Amino acid sequence: MKKLLVTILFSLLLNCVFAQSSFYKVFIENKSSGLNASITVNSSLFLSITKLLNDTIAYSQINKYAITGNLVDSIILDEVNFNGIHHLIKVDNNKILGVGKSYNYDLNVSTTWVILFDTSLNILENNNYIFDDYGIALLNHCKDADGNILIFGCNSADPANSKEFFFRINQIGDSIDFKWIDFPGLEYAMDILKGKNGYYCFLESQYFNQQPSINTYNQVVKFTYDLEVDTFFSLLPSNKNSAFWLTDSTFVASGHKKLYQFDSGRYLGVVEMDTLGNVLNEFWYGKEDTVTQPGAFQNLVMNHNKEMYLGGIINFNIYVNPTDTTWIVINKLDSNLNLQWQKFIGGDNYYMLWTLDTAADGGCYLFGSRWDFAHPENKLDLMMAKIGPNGEFLSSPEIPHSLMEVKIYPNPGRDYFMLDVRLPEQKNRIELFDLNGKACLYKEIQNGNNTINTQNLPTGMYVFKIFTKEKEILSGRWVKN
Repeated sequence: MKKLLVTILFSLLLNCVFAQSSFYKVFIENKSSGLNASITVNSSLFLSITKLLNDTIAYSQINKYAITGNLVDSIILDEVNFNGIHHLIKVDNNKILGVGKSYNYDLNVSTTWVILFDTSLNILENNNYIFDDYGIALLNHCKDADGNILIFGCNSADPANSKEFFFRINQIGDSIDFKWIDFPGLEYAMDILKGKNGYYCFLESQYFNQQPSINTYNQVVKFTYDLEVDTFFSLLPSNKNSAFWLTDSTFVASGHKKLYQFDSGRYLGVVEMDTLGNVLNEFWYGKEDTVTQPGAFQNLVMNHNKEMYLGGIINFNIYVNPTDTTWIVINKLDSNLNLQWQKFIGGDNYYMLWTLDTAADGGCYLFGSRWDFAHPENKLDLMMAKIGPNGEFLSSPEIPHSLMEVKIYPNPGRDYFMLDVRLPEQKNRIELFDLNGKACLYKEIQNGNNTINTQNLPTGMYVFKIFTKEKEILSGRWVKN
């Protein structure tokens, strides 16, 4: 009896922990706020937010959250200058470096801004470095052989003025050295990996794309440990690369594949390559008439099992307007780039994925935004969510009904798909629509597994909507091959 009681209590404890493993949070902000970077340290989540007060002042704010998504603490870093912390780097289990850009109005110059703070949000170091008139725009980092932090970045988001650089700092943020890199084209710095005999730098390239070709290519440039160019090769996918090592000699890199000259179609994808530039494997997701764009910053993350989460935006348009609706898509892939599951969030407003992060349980955090066009001031909702390693997105009072858990597979499919639902009501229904909004299918569904026959539907992408008590509670996309 005692053993049975202990087992029951242990099971209840596991259920309580598991019930906190997924969440969805929305922060109602003005339309000029943005999410920059995230990092997990000692079971706490740290998020860098930039808030634009007016045309001349933007300040950075660091928020600390529990693993349940509850806000624990917050600190405003600077309310005087135009600044932003773009990157967070874990130093140890108690310290974090933030690297970004600050425009100093007293000096009339942009500076590279480096802060060191502890997990209690105490500022330990605060440094500004002047290298040119621009400061830092895009960056990523790796550790060098001495344990210092090597930052690879560029100084402007404008390709006509962009220059790449290496910036080495120690673990308290002191500058060690700085070096400009002179490439023969217009480049953006994307990511950097430290290899066995050098650094592999990923660049969004416009040098190789002077003619209006269908596909565009990025570059991977290998540097020696002395930061001299060794070799380079082309990389597809292009744009917004996030990269990780799979083995000592193979890596994966994310991005998109452009299908047409005038940008009416893009696929989101991951490519596995070796250090000689040979393509070994690839995964692509998208539709020919839809732009599926990688997330703005870290759009590919890898957990301790070398499983990957690839995030992007379906129906992306850089010029946001009230007629656009988008979806955030999260693809989970195994180490062989086989799709495990997909999650879709959105479809009712313009959603944007900013960055991803891994969680201790093997799941992932996602950070994004949603333009609320129904609001008279077009408010921007900043959002964060946690998805479990098996696609769990548990229902709770804090999770909107539009994001309740539903498993739909196979996706893409052919003559049918399976719909596994766990909803509060026993009787519900699913409706399918084409991308023009035309109703294509209507079916009553029950809790549990449901088989949806799609033999009579033409190939293409469909929007599915699930209703309970005449109220839409979830939407997503399904593709028929």
